[in-house]
Amino acid sequence: MNTSLSGMADRRRQLLIVDDDPISRAILGNLIGESYDVAYAENGCEALAWLERASRTVSLVLLDLMMPVMDGVETLRRMKESEALRKIPVIVLTSEGEAEAETLRSGATDFITKPYKEEIVRARIARTIELAEDRQIIQTVETDSLTGLYSKDFFFEYAGALVEAHPGVQMDALVLDLDRFHLYNEMRGRDAGNRLLAVMGEGIRRELAGKVGIGCRCQADTFYVYMAHTEAHASILERISACLAEAGSGNVHVRMGVCTRTDMTKDLEGRFDRAKAACSRIRGDYLHSLAYYDDSQYEHDIHAQRLINETQEALRTGQFKVYYQPKYDITGSRAALRSAEALVRWQHPEFGMVSPGLFIPLFEDNGMIRELDSYVWRSAARQVAQWRERYGRLIPVSVNVSRIDLFDEGLLERLNGIRAENELPVEALILEITESAYTEDTEQAIAVIASLRAAGYRIEMDDFGSGYSSLNMLLHMPVDALKIDGAFMRSLSAHKKDTWLIGTLVDIARHLNVPTVFEGVEEEQQVQLIREAGGQIVQGYYFSRPLPPEPFDQIIEKDMEEAALC
Repeated sequence: MNTSLSGMADRRRQLLIVDDDPISRAILGNLIGESYDVAYAENGCEALAWLERASRTVSLVLLDLMMPVMDGVETLRRMKESEALRKIPVIVLTSEGEAEAETLRSGATDFITKPYKEEIVRARIARTIELAEDRQIIQTVETDSLTGLYSKDFFFEYAGALVEAHPGVQMDALVLDLDRFHLYNEMRGRDAGNRLLAVMGEGIRRELAGKVGIGCRCQADTFYVYMAHTEAHASILERISACLAEAGSGNVHVRMGVCTRTDMTKDLEGRFDRAKAACSRIRGDYLHSLAYYDDSQYEHDIHAQRLINETQEALRTGQFKVYYQPKYDITGSRAALRSAEALVRWQHPEFGMVSPGLFIPLFEDNGMIRELDSYVWRSAARQVAQWRERYGRLIPVSVNVSRIDLFDEGLLERLNGIRAENELPVEALILEITESAYTEDTEQAIAVIASLRAAGYRIEMDDFGSGYSSLNMLLHMPVDALKIDGAFMRSLSAHKKDTWLIGTLVDIARHLNVPTVFEGVEEEQQVQLIREAGGQIVQGYYFSRPLPPEPFDQIIEKDMEEAALC
């Protein structure tokens, strides 16, 4: 609770009596002086000057209507125009019955008629103060102090009331999220981030002005909007994005998910879950900022939920298969096998081979990725041990370490335990950590990764170039290799600018004194460009697709035969 509110019960409230008649002031002051600290003003001008100094401490104004210099009606009007004074409750003092209705319409909270009756005066003052303080407490928790929008709990309460007040009006559920806001906070500071959130809130309020709709800051950098149906979602997003750009948002990207003409038979939170699912679908997609929840998304969600429900059974029955894609060193006279990457596949008994692009994000969202990672680590370690026993050589395997794993205090112990079970040295497992994991939780990631490196593990920054780490941040990131995102290979051509780009990436790695690993290599021309630029390690379909353990044995045997001939 707000500190100023929590202390109200322990202090005497301060009241201001505004009346030009000294006798009336004295009578009223004597009636309430034992219960309240009372100040006095003779007219509206005097009262406003006093209130400007004491607006944070005054609990109530008792205002006479008929006064010289500035009367009560004008005083009341000016109070309601002032941001600092408008919330102070006002009881009008009057002997004119016709004026009561007018002053109430002008913003007075209540009125007391002259001559004063002690019990009525005390009761109305106490009740008015109580209602004002209760309202202030509610406003403190119902709105987000940073943006002025509703808090999440009150948002859903008032959204339901909004629907009841406008029966038959079709409504849209909108979820807006700021991509890379964490990085903005990291680089510019929390104060700058808070200012950006405030601009976002102002942009949403502008969009809702004069319309049927309300908004809230749901959490951190996520906002909900519930409004009458419109076809202009793209325009709304464009205007809000423009507001942020004017405020200096840098590379912060606004994305919006929409559940349009929401099914009123669904619960309100369910409608926003759907809008949020649409918004999540374009996370990290900087070509698309707007996504709609539709029937295909619904079928996707049903399918996804079934996969989640069947994960434990799949782990128990061995439906997850670990494949291995070879990684080759191209710096010598021949491409030599150096290591492999472990890639998990789900062989579902009904759906067949389920794409990792589907189930990996699901597991990252619900936390199941930790169990899947452990499964892959154990499978990979067993396979490395088998290859060493069969061929007499250690073929390291790189395994993925997710962002959730980085928050596990027992991560190092888990990895060491898996190696110990298979009697493997620390260099047997190479740990791949995505660039986004570094940039989203920089301090946490660096601390954990530094401890892994101190224990002897080799760290590859995976998907380098797909995230947004600055060169300055790279200098402080603990890493042993940069793994270049496969998107670079997919867009590669024979143009000089492509060669220059590959060379630049290699130069960055050289500056950091680490090697490069290029994935997604599919053509001989790409291999040649990487070799000419000074790249070292490559993997991709040009050499081999990911393979089950048995076919991978042939890769090892072929490499050993070629090495023997050299």
